[in-house]
Amino acid sequence: MITSVYNGVAMHHGYILSYWKKRQLKNMTKKMPGVKGVSTASLHVKPVVVKSDENLRLEIFNIMESIDQDLKKTLEVKVVNGIVSLNGTAPTKGVVDLLENRIGKLQSVKQLRINSYVGIEQHRIDVNLSEYIETQLRNHQKYVKDLKISVRGRIAVIKGVVRSKLKALQIENYVLNLPEVSGVENKLKINPIT
Repeated sequence: MITSVYNGVAMHHGYILSYWKKRQLKNMTKKMPGVKGVSTASLHVKPVVVKSDENLRLEIFNIMESIDQDLKKTLEVKVVNGIVSLNGTAPTKGVVDLLENRIGKLQSVKQLRINSYVGIEQHRIDVNLSEYIETQLRNHQKYVKDLKISVRGRIAVIKGVVRSKLKALQIENYVLNLPEVSGVENKLKINPIT
């Protein structure tokens, strides 16, 4: 890693072992006398241990569950090549900070983006709506394998596997017509053998 300074801006270049160390380096550099700004755009995370995106995703779900069991219902987790994105609602800023702290320390996390609306009322609404939708879809569970419902800002996200495109559209329309649901993100996969 190389650090250069130009007009009071410290610029770090090269490779570092983890997202967490990159974040710590940036925070420490900001505190140095005479530093007006810090750039880590050219500092790339190259972890020693590289886990699959699915394994990383499972670890993140475990972290979320240990903080608040309802987070899995209101935050969507995407992991692509070690870049983690969380989108949805969280009850407090403290929960978001805790997520950033714990997820950032995981090996293989190259970058972490948390795009969440923070508010206990919206979070509670999304949790309740998620539970309501799950209850309403109990009759459809025989047609859907691995059904998972999450809600972000009153938009329902439906995941699972169905036998036909028609069944996927029927479930989407059913959920869209439920009270309080403002939109549906249909992520149902089609597999006729299911």
